[in-house]
Amino acid sequence: MEYFDFGVNMAFALIIISTLASVVYGVINWNKDGYVKPPEFVKEWNKTEKEIEDEL
Repeated sequence: MEYFDFGVNMAFALIIISTLASVVYGVINWNKDGYVKPPEFVKEWNKTEKEIEDEL
């Protein structure tokens, strides 16, 4: 019986590597300021949407 299957072991290794990479990325970017000022068209969109809702 063969105990070593390259494809299964490669998939297992890639899962572990991607999990570790995700954890490292999360730790590095944990407290970075993620706020981005919305563009002007978003303000205009919200104003138009509020006017439409008020009419209804």
